[in-house]
Amino acid sequence: MSGSRASWFANHASRAAHTSARACLIVSGAVFFTADISQSRYRYLLWLDTLGLALFAVAGTEGAFWAGASPVVAIVMGVVTATFGGVIRDLLGGESPVILSREIYASAAGAGAAVVAGLTLLDAPREFALCTGFAVALLVRAASLRLGLTLPRYRPRAGLPYH
Repeated sequence: MSGSRASWFANHASRAAHTSARACLIVSGAVFFTADISQSRYRYLLWLDTLGLALFAVAGTEGAFWAGASPVVAIVMGVVTATFGGVIRDLLGGESPVILSREIYASAAGAGAAVVAGLTLLDAPREFALCTGFAVALLVRAASLRLGLTLPRYRPRAGLPYH
């Protein structure tokens, strides 16, 4: 009996490895032949990133609540979950992370996560809380992209020495 389980596992692992290898070859080939297109399609990438930001903000918040976290910790986990993927993407792509710029990025994730946390505390239905939080994060980020909104830049007050 144990021999058949081991052979099933070996066959399954072998098929999974071959499938992963094929997927890697297909994706790397597609990237090789379309690498120059990515620069001209940067705007589309930002919109896909906006969808991912909103999705992972609510997913991270809900996951933190499932783990028994407090609302504040759940919101922070939602923001971290939403923004860290973009940081990795930017670093691997040799770009400056979006979260370090003046763009409204983490703030959008925080707004969506806060809505999910607030509605969860009010015992709203799960689907309503998640969809509303997703919509808020999506709309805040989309408005910043569409209208060119950014966070304010720090300027020292006149007359005070800047150290």
